[in-house]
Amino acid sequence: MRNKLTILVFALLSIHLFSQSAADDFEGQWKTEQKGVVAISKKTNAFEGMLTGKNVIVLKDLHFENGKWKCVLIRPKDGVEINATATIKDDKITFVAKKYFVTKTITWTKKS
Repeated sequence: MRNKLTILVFALLSIHLFSQSAADDFEGQWKTEQKGVVAISKKTNAFEGMLTGKNVIVLKDLHFENGKWKCVLIRPKDGVEINATATIKDDKITFVAKKYFVTKTITWTKKS
């Protein structure tokens, strides 16, 4: 019985430690895969990201909903909006963007 309780406690702690939370800190400067830098800041109830140097919004409405971070990514060249989910781990944000039948994974790295 004691072993089962120990395993249960360990499993619950693991889930808690590796899950996303509404308190995740996205604020700061993030390097994109295309070598740009996005400045993410908190706006009322969500985060917003602006491509520095061009002053173009590329991330909007990043918010926590139903246990997931959801957002809209905006392609700077044509303004196309793409729904995405986001996960943050260590110094990386990974976005999974979906538009129709296409899925793309995008990773940004925190600028030090």
